[in-house]
Amino acid sequence: MPVFFMSKRQGAIETSTYGAEFCAMRTAVEEVISVRYMLRCLGVKVKHASLICDDNKGVIQNCTISDSLLKKKHAAIAYHKTRESAAAGITHPIKIATENNFADLLTKSLTGRLFWRLYGKLTKG
Repeated sequence: MPVFFMSKRQGAIETSTYGAEFCAMRTAVEEVISVRYMLRCLGVKVKHASLICDDNKGVIQNCTISDSLLKKKHAAIAYHKTRESAAAGITHPIKIATENNFADLLTKSLTGRLFWRLYGKLTKG
């Protein structure tokens, strides 16, 4: 069950899903860092990396594999932010299938059955 999820219009125009996913991953990393800081301020010990789910395998590989090279220079800031947090053990990006991705409710055209299954899982908590 996700602790936090969002769907919003991005400030930059991307010509590929790769760049858009990296921008979204950077936003997620920044939110994770904020929530982890708040928890530490409240006295909660945060021992493990926070999972960030994404459905783009290329973005996951570039975030987690230390030998991966960035071929799209316009995504450099997002790339370095996500790589830094993964290397520091703050986040752990994982691939998630559409069948389990709550964000797809707001961003993709889903079949009725899949939409209502995800919606049900989300609202039942």
